[in-house]
Amino acid sequence: MRDMAVPHVGRNRRHSVLVTRSRDRWVALAFVAPTVFVIATFVVWPFLTTVRSAFYDVDLLGRVGRYVGLRRFRAVFGSYDFRSSLLATFKFVALTMPAGLVVGLVLALLAYRPMRAITLFRVIFSSTIATSTALSSAMFVTLFAPSNGAVRYLFQSIGLLGADDRIDLLNDDRWAIVAVAVTSVWAGLGFGFILFSAALQSVPVHVYESAALDGAGSWATFRYITLPLIRPFIGVVAIVGTTTSVLSFGQIDFLTRGGPDNTTNVLAYSLYNRAFRDGDLSAAAVLAIALIVVALALGLAQTRFLRNRFEDAIV
Repeated sequence: MRDMAVPHVGRNRRHSVLVTRSRDRWVALAFVAPTVFVIATFVVWPFLTTVRSAFYDVDLLGRVGRYVGLRRFRAVFGSYDFRSSLLATFKFVALTMPAGLVVGLVLALLAYRPMRAITLFRVIFSSTIATSTALSSAMFVTLFAPSNGAVRYLFQSIGLLGADDRIDLLNDDRWAIVAVAVTSVWAGLGFGFILFSAALQSVPVHVYESAALDGAGSWATFRYITLPLIRPFIGVVAIVGTTTSVLSFGQIDFLTRGGPDNTTNVLAYSLYNRAFRDGDLSAAAVLAIALIVVALALGLAQTRFLRNRFEDAIV
């Protein structure tokens, strides 16, 4: 009889394990369900609606009309406005992402050194993360003012402008995108500075002490120790900065409204114009898909490049 009781106990134990696993599965689903609902409602469904709108005629009330297939894609992608917007987007990313990366890292390195009142400088360097796009744009409108802006006086002081010369950067087709890029870099410094500061704090102190004992200078320490150890943080800042640049809208709308001559009319702002100025929601849907593809392509390219560089650094 003792031998017959063992299988009965085993069956109860297996049943208890199955009940526990089933209960844990339902608990896990209960925790995941709100996130799934939010993603499905605010990401998946709008994306599917955008894709549908690109293949149909859609009026301003969202009513779907006739099916047009790929004709609208060919019309939008073959237009001069799209090509100029795509070029402006790549220029804007090329100006903002590397500059934001380098300046954020330099500020973090300066604030990492122990010195008097360094906490005040850290607060100042990170304060831009709490500054709204409208406020930062309004500040740079004042700085870029052609008659009495600080930038005009700066150029005069270094000899680039005469005493009576004016410079209107926001209305100059050569410099407008540079001026907007400067505004965007300044507004995004807080994020890069905070992340790089955390990265520098994560580097073990004994590594620097060993390098100092071996006679390594400041540049060698940065190049062969600091830079490889914070490379994952560099990747995060680069990818986030690229995505932010591709999706930039507020500062462009405030400063230039896509001008002059469409030199700052990036894809995000062109999408806005198509949807709300021209009332062409279907063309705007095509531009939205293009915007998503560009952001994903740049993000994946950077991820692959930085991962390969990181693996080479480890080897």
